[in-house]
This record gives sequence, C-alpha cells and structure tokens, in this order.
Amino acid sequence: MKIRVGSRQSDLAKVQAYKIERALKESEPRLEIEFHFKKSFGDRNLDRDLRDSSEKGVFTKDLTEDLLNGVCDCVVHSWKDLPTQLEGLNTKIVATLPRADARDFVLVKRSSVERICAEKSLTILSSSPRREYHLGDFLKNHLPWQIDEVKFEVIRGNIPTRFNRWLENKSADGFVVAKAALDRLLEMPDKFPEIGKTIKDILDNKAYWCVVPLSECPCASAQGAIAVEIREGDTHLEKVFQKINSSSDFQDVLNERKTLSSFGGGCQQKIGCYSKSYQDGRIEFLSGETESGQELFQRSFVQKERESPKFSKSELRVTRSKDLFKREAMKVDRQMPASRALLVSHSKALPPEWDSQLKNKFVWVSGSKTWKKLAQRGVWVNGSLDSLGEKDFCQNIESLGLGDAQKWTKLSHHRAPSDKIFNTPTYCLVETDKTDWKPNAKMYYWSSASVFLHALTNFPEIAEAFHACGMGSSYEIIARYIPENRLYRFYNSVDFYDQCLIKTLSNESEV
Repeated sequence: MKIRVGSRQSDLAKVQAYKIERALKESEPRLEIEFHFKKSFGDRNLDRDLRDSSEKGVFTKDLTEDLLNGVCDCVVHSWKDLPTQLEGLNTKIVATLPRADARDFVLVKRSSVERICAEKSLTILSSSPRREYHLGDFLKNHLPWQIDEVKFEVIRGNIPTRFNRWLENKSADGFVVAKAALDRLLEMPDKFPEIGKTIKDILDNKAYWCVVPLSECPCASAQGAIAVEIREGDTHLEKVFQKINSSSDFQDVLNERKTLSSFGGGCQQKIGCYSKSYQDGRIEFLSGETESGQELFQRSFVQKERESPKFSKSELRVTRSKDLFKREAMKVDRQMPASRALLVSHSKALPPEWDSQLKNKFVWVSGSKTWKKLAQRGVWVNGSLDSLGEKDFCQNIESLGLGDAQKWTKLSHHRAPSDKIFNTPTYCLVETDKTDWKPNAKMYYWSSASVFLHALTNFPEIAEAFHACGMGSSYEIIARYIPENRLYRFYNSVDFYDQCLIKTLSNESEV
C-alpha cells in the first residue's frame, strides 16, 4: 500500500513528515511512503506580519486543498498552525504522535551581556503576541542581570533563517523559539547534519539559553504536537493511522484548542494554554489577555472522576518545611561536584561559595521561586522542574545532551530521597519546637514528603484527616500511609485553597 504524504517544505516540516513515515513503517513495514512537499501561503509571504492578518490557516490551507483535490492521501501539520474551527472542510484529523516538549526556548547572545548590563535593557526577536505578553516580566525577574526594559522585534522565516537573522542583527540580544522545533532538528542528524551542527555550536559557544517554565509562559495551543489530516470517509487510512495515534496527547491538544477557541482563537491572541493528562487527572495552565482586555490566569490540577472535598479556611492547613524545620548549611568541599549539571532543590541548596564555579555547568531548579532567588545571586538558570517533580525530568532534555541522569547531581537536604539523580546533601533540616504546630485541621497540604513523615511520627492522629501535596514524588510516599480516597494532588498550595476552600464573601479575597 502506498500513502502519499503532503507537508510544507521547510526543514522542520520535513522532519515531522519523516517522523510520521518512521512511525507508520514501524507499525506496518510493507507500507510505501511518497512525499509531496510545497510552500504554503505563509511561507511565501515572509514580509507579512501574521499578527495583523485575519486570514486563518495561512500555513495549512494550501495543503488541505491538495488533500481535497487528490494530490496526496494525508497531510502532516503542526497542530498549532491549524485553525481552531475545522468544521465544513470535509477532512478529519485522525492522529497525533507522542507530543514533543511544549515549552519555549530563550537564547541570549554571550556577546550582548556587557551592553545588557550597561543599558539595563534587553531586545528579543519574536513574532508572537503570547510570548511578548508573558516573557517581558519573566525575563526581568529570572535573568542574572538588572533589566528594566524588555523590547520585542518581529522576526519571520523558518528556524535556520531565524537563527541567522538573530546572529546577524547586532541590536538583537535574544531570540525565542519552540523547544520542540530545536529537538526535532537535533534528533535527525542524518537528514540535516549542518543545521544540527550549527544549533549545537550556538548552544555550546555563542549563547546563554533557558527553557521557559509552562507555568510562567504557557505554550501556544497544541505547540509541539503533530497532526495528521485525511479526507472525511477514508476509513481504511484512518485505521492505519489509529495504530500510531497517541490518544492521551490527542486529548490534551483538543482540550487546549477548545480553551483557546472559547476566547476567539488565532495566532494574534496573547493567550497561552497547556494541558497534560495523568492517571488521576490533568494539569491545566492558562494565562494571557483576551482581545477585550480580560486577564486570564489558572494553574491547577483537575482531579479525574472525583471532586475535591470542601472545608472552611480554619479546617485547611498548608504545612511547609519552615513550620517544622529550620535549614542549616552543611560543611561542603570547596570544590563543587564534578557533574556537568546540577538540579537545585532550594536556593539554599546551592552554597554561595560554588557560584563562581558554575561557568561551564548547567543549572536546573525545582520551581520559579528558587530560579528567581538564584538569578538575584547572579546565577544563570537553564530550566526548571516547574513544581512537577523529577519523574519525567530527563525525558525532554535529551536533545541538549543532558538526558542521562548519571550526568546530574541533585543538591538538596540530608533527608531527600535519591532516585534517578544522585543526591548530594548541602543543608540539614533541623527540627524546631513542635509545640508551635498543632494537628487541628481536617485537610492538610504538605510541601514535601519529609514534612509529612515528620508530622505523622509526632502526631499520628493526623492519619485520619484528608491529605494533599504537589505533583512530585511526595504523592507516592504519602500514599504508603494514607488511603487513596483521602489523598489528593494539586499544582500548588494556591490551587489547593482554590479547589478545597468553601467560598464565602469574607475569604475569596484572602486566598
């Protein structure tokens, strides 16, 4: 059986088409694949600012017409390029591959640092209103320099073209790109050896870079996902593609597109939204501003097939490490661990005497608070667990050469568990006077498993209450002591209060 695959002819689009080919042949080795590459309307009009365009599907419409005219049997798209409303086209999206990293990737020229520090200003190349809306404040607060102003300039073109324009533009300091685009170009060195070599040289020698947390800058709807479009009614081809479809990623993409569509949709929107399915629920991030000026902000974990219990404010309790412990620095070697990369669990986990040794290291942190505090110390941070835990930590950084857990050292306290990443304790949790903490709540939120275990040892009666924690490994540890029907996960303590607090006029403004 031959399948004629249509796609844009940019390098990134070709990679996506090749990935579909590889998945199909792994599923059915006897398939014959024929490619039809062409420029879309958006590719032919690079001088046009798409933010001012009311036309929908500028990168997909031409390809869909080829599909309907019988030029090809299916078309491979970037999901995010598709209009949010597809009805009436006589075509159908039938599959998506496992989703690539949905985050944005920021690069800053090393040669620009002196000027940035002197002018306290940063110029970023980006054509996305969503990125401009979110990244201004993020870059001011999470880079290790004092930045009072972040300016944005429009850039168009395929990925290699944009890289070249950024490097050649002497007034441009930074550049933003979807990390999925970099990953895909780097993962096929046999197809695009020169592109991969150029990108790696930039990352290693010419730029500082960081992966932006989705909680701070939610992605464009469906960013990182590949869509396969066929003609309506082609049931045989639909069955072929169902064999390679990632149903959970497909549903996540539909959730994001539904969210964006409810606010009007379109690439000119300042709205980012992200959805990720877990066995017991899904993470949802939503942030931005609608065309009418309404500000949007949501960071939550939506429970699957059950509602969160509701209590009054006095019956809910968030317990953090500082409530039961104080942090005391441990004596460490003057020379920091030899690992190329560090995972820093708390700002106090990185001894200040090691800051000067970070020049050739990669630094990842547990969440945005730690990132911000290290940036204020002058530390460049490359990325964050985004308060989602270490479980899938190495999954999306393999393309950067950092996917092997053996290359990492986790800096944390002496009680921290060591799983994939070897733990190097740099501070101790020292017990404080327990009389200040009373077991008087009906539902507890725990900042870590260490805090929960300490409280349970001293106050075993809390086992009868409801319990909650964040998205990391604490849930699995607490589940050894608390039955599933009384244990919940939330994105953070704010989400915990938002979902579990009985809303009244008096407390709505307090949480």
